[in-house]
Parts: sequence; structure tokens; C-alpha cells
Amino acid sequence: MSKRIEWIDICKGIGIILVLVGHTDSMPCIKMIYSFHMAFFFMISGFLYSAKNVSLSLQTWLKSNLVRYILPYFKYCYINLGLYYALCLLYDLEPVRGIENLKAFLLKYIIGIFYGRGHVAYLPNCSPLWFLPALFFSLTIFYSIQRLPSRNQRQAAVAACFLIGSALSYSTFPKPPMSADTAVMASFFIAVGYVFRKRYMTAISLFESKPTALKCSVFLILGLLGYIADHHNVNVLFVNNDYGNVVLMLVSSLSLSACTLMIALFIEYNKKKYGINKLCQILSWYGRNTVFIFAFDYFAMKVCKLTFKIGSGFPLFIGKTFLISIALLIIQSAKLVVKTNEA
Repeated sequence: MSKRIEWIDICKGIGIILVLVGHTDSMPCIKMIYSFHMAFFFMISGFLYSAKNVSLSLQTWLKSNLVRYILPYFKYCYINLGLYYALCLLYDLEPVRGIENLKAFLLKYIIGIFYGRGHVAYLPNCSPLWFLPALFFSLTIFYSIQRLPSRNQRQAAVAACFLIGSALSYSTFPKPPMSADTAVMASFFIAVGYVFRKRYMTAISLFESKPTALKCSVFLILGLLGYIADHHNVNVLFVNNDYGNVVLMLVSSLSLSACTLMIALFIEYNKKKYGINKLCQILSWYGRNTVFIFAFDYFAMKVCKLTFKIGSGFPLFIGKTFLISIALLIIQSAKLVVKTNEA
């Protein structure tokens, strides 16, 4: 889809704010956020997946998506490596002074970047970037599924992704690079988003036509269902391909994602009625810049903790969100100035 859909940007905006909350110490509802927020992002990717991709050759598909996901992954990882090195010099976070220490530091994180697991032990203060290679591999799996000749084969392959992803979550083997195991389960959620894409106009028309009381009731039921499923499950960590009880994970992922979608639709279709157009614009702006926020969430958090002595909780969330927003505004303004001067 070449034209942006505002409620999708709002969904992504809400999702990335949940990511910022989930990565902040001592914030409420972190366990519940982790139970669905990454599945939600994979479903959005499935919604945006174009049916025309099936006509692309594998070479064209890989070239296009390597540029779209893998190159930004490496770009932002190496930028963060430089930023984290600066923080280490300023605050002695790790030994980096001297040739031998610097070699060990660079070797550790360069290998870690190519390994691509979302953990501070591997990625230089930018663990959330694991999402980009995972999304690349999951979309490639889904692309392969879509090229199967029959509908039954495609449905069986999607079901197999869920079952294999579930089995891999219990595996004791070493974790594969680039979150390739998570990509198997993620391709299932991409398929869910893709199926919804085919029916979303009907779903939105149905949503608009129902009375407010019924919408609120459905929202509360879905929220309660998601809460109960999350409450009875262990911590869900897509980054580690760890889902606990996969049925409970599926219930919480789908029900809480549906709640988030309902919030986004409410904001979009009532922005004039309730005077929340600014909120709509802000969420859309965050939604259009999710990759940048993924990339610098941990760096902004480190700056808040080390420089401004903001330790945890809501002040830390506000502080790092403010820093990321200011940095993004400066970069976008600079790009606009350069573009204007070139014109």
C-alpha cells in the first residue's frame, strides 16, 4: 500500500509507546504489554503485505527486503556501537581504553551484531533492533508460503509455522542467529494480519455501525480475556522465542491486539468529535518513525540514567521519550532544510 493509512500509523504509534513503556524499569503492566505488543507489530506487517509480492522473483524479493530491513539493522547497530563507545569513555561502563580493551570491545559487539539476538550481551545498547532481522525472515517465510500453488497448502503451511514455532520455544538447542526461530512464529501472526487485510473494510463498517455501548462491551470482554490469559501465563518474550503456554499467548496476543486496534479506530474516527486531532497527529508521527525509536530507545534511556540521574518509572519513560522526540525532530528539520536548499 503506497498511500499511508492513518489508523495503521496510530496503531503503530500506540505500539511503539507500549515498547517504550515495556523497556522502562518499574512501569505498570509490563508483563501484559510483553504478552502481545510484538505479535501486534507482526500482524501490522501482515496487514501491509501486498498480494502483488507473490509475482516477484525470489532474487527481487530478497534484494528489496534486504535494503528495507537488514541494511537499516546494520546501520543503526553500528551507529549505536559508536554512541555506546562514547558512553563507555564517559562513564566507564565497559573497559574500552587501550588497544587490547578496544579490540575486545569491538570484537564482542561486531560478532554480536552479526549474531543478531536481542540481548545487551550481543547488541551494543540497541537490543530492540532484533525486530528488523526477525521481520525480514518472517516476511520471507510468508512470501514463500504465498507462492504455494493451493489454498489448502498455504493454510497448512501457516498452521505448521505456529506448531513449529511453538516446538522451537521448548527447544534446548542454542538459539539461531538473527532471531530466525522467532521468525517462524512471527510468520503466523503476519498471516493473521494479512487475512484481516482482506476483510478490514467489512470489519470497520461493522465497527462504525454498532452502538457505543456494544463497542465498549466488546472492548472490555476482549481486554478481560487478554488479562486472564496473560495472568495465567509466564512472561512472554518474543525476542527469546519464549511464549510459555502457547494457547494462552495466542489468546492474549489476539485479544489485546484487537483492543489496541479498537482504540486506534476510535481515535481516528472521533478526532473531530472529541477534539483529539492533535493526539491523532502525535500518535501517527510516532507510528511513522518506529524504526528510529526501536534503534535509540536504549541509548536515550542510558543518557537519562547516567546524565540526568533519572532511575526508573514514569520520569524515565518521559525523559527518554522526550530525548528521542527532540533528536527525531532535529534530524527531520535538517533533512527538510537540505531538501529545500537543493530545490
